[in-house]
Amino acid sequence: MAPSHSFTIAGLGEILWDIYGTQRHLGGAPANFALHVNRLGHEGVIMSKIGDDEDGRKILQTLNERKVAIDRIQIDPVKPTGTVTVSLNAKGKPNFLCSREVAFDYFDDFSVANHTPEKFDALLFGTLAQRNRVSRRSIRNFISAGPAQKVIFDANLREINATTQNIVQFSLQHADILKLNDDEAKLLPRLLNKQGENEKGFFRDLMDTYGLELVLVTLGEKGVWAMGRNGDVFAPGYRIPVVDTTGAGDGFIAAFITTYLQNKRLAYCLDFANALGALIATRQGAVPEYDQDEIFRLMESSPKVRGELAQINLWNR
Repeated sequence: MAPSHSFTIAGLGEILWDIYGTQRHLGGAPANFALHVNRLGHEGVIMSKIGDDEDGRKILQTLNERKVAIDRIQIDPVKPTGTVTVSLNAKGKPNFLCSREVAFDYFDDFSVANHTPEKFDALLFGTLAQRNRVSRRSIRNFISAGPAQKVIFDANLREINATTQNIVQFSLQHADILKLNDDEAKLLPRLLNKQGENEKGFFRDLMDTYGLELVLVTLGEKGVWAMGRNGDVFAPGYRIPVVDTTGAGDGFIAAFITTYLQNKRLAYCLDFANALGALIATRQGAVPEYDQDEIFRLMESSPKVRGELAQINLWNR
């Protein structure tokens, strides 16, 4: 089913190869997000940097095969293309070991690129591509220029070090929507020196302090909790046979924002996003093959996990 209106939505940050033993899948949260936006019938734009090497050339070839634009992907003549070694536990939850000193650590300044449109309908960015001061400066310059109608900060807190608090604070200051998973939701109060608050009080204060319009906390198989300016919404997850949860969160936020921009009810946006996240988790790789009819079939036929907002206690999960 084609969307009623097409949006141009960007993922700004890392693109790399996820390595599962002898298998490789295209990866990087912002890139995955943009690829899911494309799969959902909109224009997903990847803004990243690769090396002038075989891995980089294979990324460009893969994107060309998927009919995804490559004109906003920079090429580094020296640094290699990024890779992540992925290992899965018995529940399909991934552990990541990310390479360092790679191309996406050295973005050129996107804000001066003459091919960048004045405004995207939405833009997503995270913390991983801000770990190096070179890319961090370039990302900050671009984000500060107000490149999108809606800016999503998908925290993806992979590494905690001396610069993480500053990175998170800047990102929150420039975001409209914050997306976290349940582990990140427990870590964030400590990172911002806000221990001791109850979860709802913490997130309400966060929204007021940074002017956020929405906080989304994904709860794995349990579903998602959203805090908005008009109250809270909980949407239960779907019961599915889990194979690999890599990329499920990226698909979730792509499905969410493409419906949210259409002014769909928040509860529907969350349910649709849960369904795509669940569908992705039944297959290996962050961006497996699927079509939108499969999402709707899952929504119609798959049982949901029992639960309600009152039962969700992030701090004690």
